[in-house]
Amino acid sequence: MYQALTTLSQLITYSEARAESNVMVTENAVSALGQLCLKHPQGYDVGAAWQLWVLNLPVLKDEEEAPKVCSMLCSLVERYEK
Repeated sequence: MYQALTTLSQLITYSEARAESNVMVTENAVSALGQLCLKHPQGYDVGAAWQLWVLNLPVLKDEEEAPKVCSMLCSLVERYEK
């Protein structure tokens, strides 16, 4: 789990992550990070992972991942809205 989180974090925070040639990979990594946080929220600093995820929204270029990420955001809000 830690290795996956580290790899996703590196992809997302790469200085050229939003360059045209990298944006699809980055947005896939953002989506994967959200899925990891939702499905496996233990064993790492999930708060920091969610923060990284939120800071890298919105997903705009990847039309396949965008609705998934919107759904994850809704799930996050529902889970912690109290």
